[in-house]
Amino acid sequence: MKQSFTFGGMNIAVRSMHLTPKIIQALASGHYENAERNAINIHVTPDDRVLDLGGGIGCTGIVAGKIVGGKNLIILEANNDLVVEISENLITNDVVGATVLHGAVVADDDIQQISFFKSKGFWAGSLNAGNAPNSCEIKVAARPILQLISQFKPTVIICDTEGIETEIFQAAIPDHVWLIILELHPNLYAQDMIKALFDRLSQMQFSYLPRGSRGADVCFGRKKTPIA
Repeated sequence: MKQSFTFGGMNIAVRSMHLTPKIIQALASGHYENAERNAINIHVTPDDRVLDLGGGIGCTGIVAGKIVGGKNLIILEANNDLVVEISENLITNDVVGATVLHGAVVADDDIQQISFFKSKGFWAGSLNAGNAPNSCEIKVAARPILQLISQFKPTVIICDTEGIETEIFQAAIPDHVWLIILELHPNLYAQDMIKALFDRLSQMQFSYLPRGSRGADVCFGRKKTPIA
């Protein structure tokens, strides 16, 4: 059985098996991923190509897809059940032609497969068992960040990866990526890891963008460079 929610110009349907009272409240109130959706609307342009890491139920992908078009949208989600939700919600909201992939983004090019821990509350799914209460373990394809960027040539990365963001952005992100919209998870790691992440982004000429950032949802941008 599905439950349907309308907010932010979207019609979102989610199977009841994925919902908890907190998730239902966030969806019913329209607050679900509100900061990320706002940041996308502020910064993403029709000329962009978007890689959405941790697609959830497809809300950020829908917002981005309505701006850039489905053919310029790539969504990666580790929870195999949610891949179906994403695809269906994209179609319902007239985002056609997007690429939806099953797998988990990782930093290491040598990893082929990795454990993912999924729980009833889909937003708690994680590569770390301790971060996903009452979870079950599945094996998913590992998708190295630099291989994803090389294959799909995004200019924008949206990232909600429940902690792995501290690792993947240590890689040398190619110059054609000019914008990163990132959800931090300060309950999962120490302040010094946030500092290391910000320092690394600064080394790659990304600067913090106050407009579109709010709380743990932060935007980083740098000068736009054409894709070679």
